[in-house]
Amino acid sequence: MPQSNPARYRVFDAVVSSAIELPELRSSDATDDPEDVEFSLSLNPGTGTPGTFDWCHHWYQDEARQIIESSLAVGPEGYRLRFAGQADFLISRDGRHIVCEPFRDTPPETLRHLFLDHVLPRILGQRGNLVLHASAVELADGGGIAFVGKSGWGKSTLASSFRDAGARFLGDDCLCFKVVGGSLVGVPAYSGTRLWEDSKDALFPDGVDSDPVSHYNSKQRIRFAEDEAASPTEFLALFFLDDPARAGGAAARIRPMGGGRAIVELVKRSFLLDVNSVDSAAGQFAAVGRLLATRPLFYTLQYPRDFSRLAEVRQAILGTLGRG
Repeated sequence: MPQSNPARYRVFDAVVSSAIELPELRSSDATDDPEDVEFSLSLNPGTGTPGTFDWCHHWYQDEARQIIESSLAVGPEGYRLRFAGQADFLISRDGRHIVCEPFRDTPPETLRHLFLDHVLPRILGQRGNLVLHASAVELADGGGIAFVGKSGWGKSTLASSFRDAGARFLGDDCLCFKVVGGSLVGVPAYSGTRLWEDSKDALFPDGVDSDPVSHYNSKQRIRFAEDEAASPTEFLALFFLDDPARAGGAAARIRPMGGGRAIVELVKRSFLLDVNSVDSAAGQFAAVGRLLATRPLFYTLQYPRDFSRLAEVRQAILGTLGRG
């Protein structure tokens, strides 16, 4: 729901002053670091009707590129990012000011999801950060690992299952990487995970409190209270997931990945707003270069989508890292 007075929240190393409630984020106050990037998010429900714009790029839901998920238009004032049938987000050229124009009766949880999981990561990517489609955990004996891949390939399910091995869940799908003191550090957008019903039922057979992510799919948002104070974590390795449909019933397959392929996969799985901008692409490659300089371990990972074998997959990953 809209708020009469904007509230302040923290996400990554930024502060968001928002007219939309963002309960997924922790509150911020005036004592926070004044050098943090500050964004403002406002709501303009009176103009939420689709218009005609010069769309320069589309993101698709399907491999055949038939179903448009979101579209980008660029103008002299900034950007218009549209999520088909849900909302437009008008973004200033510097990315600091965002106006949400919802369509029809788009509910609050969907607006929050679009902003937190799609809009803000793209804006931060546009500013030169490396923000990946990745779920991550901190292992029980220290060090973070991330699972990078497409939606539906099991990264959230696998990361969430690591809690059974004593790991601390860090974040789901939006992970910002930075280099601090020569080490690779990852910061999640917020704690908690988003799971499809079958994954939720398999991982939490006794039930768990959850809320809808949005009104247009059945994913549920689950918060982990013990992870609310999650701090930046030094990362050991990144696992790039392959299509689980190709795994069949085989055991988990983990193979080292070379730096050249890692560059391609990192760019492919990162968030960026203006994908047609040469400057934006250059900034993204520079961020990837800084990550590579920390020399993390890269692997490909393919595992069967069989919930009963998650413990086996976890053990294979820990063994690969010498933690088994």
